[in-house]
Amino acid sequence: MKKLITLLILCFTLAGCAMNTTTVGQAAENNPYFFAYALKDARDPHTYIVVADLEADNIYARTAEEQHYFTIPRESVDKVKDIVLANPQLFTMEALEDFEGDIETESIFYFSDGKQQVEIHGMNMTKYQNLDEAPNAKYILGIFEEIKAILLDAGIDESYLKLTLD
Repeated sequence: MKKLITLLILCFTLAGCAMNTTTVGQAAENNPYFFAYALKDARDPHTYIVVADLEADNIYARTAEEQHYFTIPRESVDKVKDIVLANPQLFTMEALEDFEGDIETESIFYFSDGKQQVEIHGMNMTKYQNLDEAPNAKYILGIFEEIKAILLDAGIDESYLKLTLD
């Protein structure tokens, strides 16, 4: 029961309900996560997903209408963990490049190596016109695509991993 409560606290915190690093850090101490992702419009989270370092119920996914727990193979969780651990520069990144234009969506990427966490915000991630001029966005999107491929191969529905609302 403690595992479930901790994971729920982590998920609701990551979804933007009074996001604060202390709460995420406390939740991560009891129930470490390596990757989480939320897609929001101007007001509310539409979807989010958390990959937790658990043997069972290691994926928590939520849309505006429903929430689910999934268990993916340990090998898949370890692959996600390996990607995060192989990219220590995630934890020193200041911010993504500014986006010019109307903001339709906000993507929030959360990474943890077990000792530190980072929250990276990006606006309209699919609309960066020239990724060569946005190296941080290109870097984060590359990591996101690697993790997304692992989760899709493990059977997670793509609707939890969209970069747009449509």
